Amino acid sequence: MGKDRLDEPLDLHNYSTWKLRFQLLCAELGYSRALLQAPIAEADVIISDKVKSVMAKNVKNQHLQTIVRAANAKAAWDALAATFASTCNTRKVALRQELSDFKMANGEELPIYISRDYEENGATKEIKDQLMVPSQDTLKARRNFTGRSRATTMPTQRWSALAVTSQ
Repeated sequence: MGKDRLDEPLDLHNYSTWKLRFQLLCAELGYSRALLQAPIAEADVIISDKVKSVMAKNVKNQHLQTIVRAANAKAAWDALAATFASTCNTRKVALRQELSDFKMANGEELPIYISRDYEENGATKEIKDQLMVPSQDTLKARRNFTGRSRATTMPTQRWSALAVTSQ
């Protein structure tokens, strides 16, 4: 992206991370004070206009009017904060509730539970593939299983991804 653009523009569900990244971007550009105070001097007005321009480049189209209508960068910043403050808290509460409700079903095997968790929580296909591919030792032990107890024929670590997730 350009030096005044973030990788991800402000949208409905990313305000908390967007806010931090935008503050860092403004600090990098030397515009931090425009978010903290209303402009007083002519130089402050120019910086405030630049920040509003950078802000407009880093939001989705539905938020442009909020920025354009604001008198200065601080007013636009505060308007976005007021719009999204309750959304962030509501989303946190909803995610906590979803996490507390997510339980392993009776008789469900651990790999199935993990894959269901990742499917429901939007994990990428690459992560799911890593979780569900048994290690070579596990596959070899399954082929060589001769009826002895599983503890003696199966390797200690049945799924290679368990080591990945614990790191």
